[in-house]
Amino acid sequence: MTEKERAEQLAAAHWGYVKGLLAVHCIEGDFADIVGFHYRTAMAHGYGHGVEDERNRMFAEIPLPGSARYEEIHAELTEGEVAKFASYPEVCRTCNRTFCGLSYKPDAVDKCSYREACP
Repeated sequence: MTEKERAEQLAAAHWGYVKGLLAVHCIEGDFADIVGFHYRTAMAHGYGHGVEDERNRMFAEIPLPGSARYEEIHAELTEGEVAKFASYPEVCRTCNRTFCGLSYKPDAVDKCSYREACP
């Protein structure tokens, strides 16, 4: 399912709830249809902004080559660890999640970057 399809699905589902509230207040017919169009369109648009913000947040946490954090991580790694770091994606040996090697840290060999969710 694409992001647009998911946004439209959520907007349609929530519109059913809002339309019921409008009917309770005797707002029906053409006016409710107009409100529904704008409501669903605005909700799908807002969902897109939320997805965009989350994507930007996730990418901001990845230490890209040339960044201070990237250099800091590489300064702490041995040659063998650098090779392991570069061989992503990896699979956590504890919970079997696949994750990007960029999140690898020498003390996290058996636990993935999702430590809170990793058993």
